[in-house]
Amino acid sequence: MKEQILVFNHTDKQTLGAVRCIPGLRAAENGDHIWLRGIVVSEKIDIRIRQLPALHTYFLDERNRLFPAGGVTPTGTLPSLSWQPLTTFISVELPVSVLPGKFQRPHIAQLVASGQEKPGAALLVSLATWKAYAETAPEIRLQQVRFAVSEKEEVFIIGDLLPSIPGKEYWRHNTLLVPSGYDFDPPLITDIIEKKLNPQKGNLLVFHSSDEWELIPLSCFVPATRSAIRLTQVSHETK
Repeated sequence: MKEQILVFNHTDKQTLGAVRCIPGLRAAENGDHIWLRGIVVSEKIDIRIRQLPALHTYFLDERNRLFPAGGVTPTGTLPSLSWQPLTTFISVELPVSVLPGKFQRPHIAQLVASGQEKPGAALLVSLATWKAYAETAPEIRLQQVRFAVSEKEEVFIIGDLLPSIPGKEYWRHNTLLVPSGYDFDPPLITDIIEKKLNPQKGNLLVFHSSDEWELIPLSCFVPATRSAIRLTQVSHETK
């Protein structure tokens, strides 16, 4: 058994947006349910996948038999479904216009290169770069920012005075972060995207130039004190 299969209510479709950027995941609709596959059991399962509101969890063997979690007897076989990459299955799109007949279909939002320069509000750097900077940076500079560390050893830094270290810079519109040098087409779609994907505004909605996006809970960001950075590093390295 090498693959885990999750089944969701169709009403929970938008929650899959939290794992949309994880490589290898595929999804398919099956009546009132959504099936998710591509979760390799032999590797550490991403915490964002473990937090999904799955109705059923199965393990798939080489004969496409489905075993419930903890069970040794198969309860069925994997149905033949039209699987799609999750980045396609969960796309960013405008809702249909409330004005009847104005649009024939939803407009797909996309990032395009932009010549308009906007001030940076977030920086994505490696954990090693962040560690080296924090060892010598003045405490007053650290106090200007907050940070969050991912399992991929990447650090998102947010604040008004970002450190001058190598990384990818993002500009901010409310809770949306967009790579510097890019903007949405059309630009005014940002408010609609935020309302659709982050209505409670409890997350940062991060878009990447690869057209992938992810939600980062604001609660994950902590003040950037030297001791906090050192403690985070120790906790991360001992996983």
